[in-house]
Amino acid sequence: MSVLTTIFFIFLLYIILCIISPQKRKIISSAFVKTRPDSLAAFIANLENQAIWNPWIISEEHPKIYEGGEPGLPGSYCEWKSKDDKLLGRISNIKIEDHLIIQRLELAMNMVKVIVLEHQLHPHGDGRTTHWDWIYEEKLPFFKRPVFLIKDLVTTQNQKLKDGMRHAREALERQ
Repeated sequence: MSVLTTIFFIFLLYIILCIISPQKRKIISSAFVKTRPDSLAAFIANLENQAIWNPWIISEEHPKIYEGGEPGLPGSYCEWKSKDDKLLGRISNIKIEDHLIIQRLELAMNMVKVIVLEHQLHPHGDGRTTHWDWIYEEKLPFFKRPVFLIKDLVTTQNQKLKDGMRHAREALERQ
């Protein structure tokens, strides 16, 4: 009876952790880029540039990249696949305004993971530098919320965002 009671209390504790854990994970990374906000917005919204700076594409070995839709406009998308044509991810432009770009990132790992990426671009100083806030937000599955809490202590998505921003900054400075 005590083994069943122990299992019950462990299960109950896990359910309580699921209830009190955050429903969403939101990460914000910021950088300054030596270009005007409209130039950076055009660079981000043009999904043909994703292979240069997107950390999820760069981390794959020799991905096959496919684009669709009108480049730089809402509805355009970029997919990347493995060498054996397994879909690895897709990013789509959802909303594009003057200094705001909202994208949907779908990563096909064990299950499809949907993430909202928001790029906020603000002129800085004389207007030739942009303050870029990249916001990563994902909904967490109920039973995996405690796992994400522990995982966030050990690893960080923020590093992927910083790497992507660094690659974008370098690509823009080479232009």
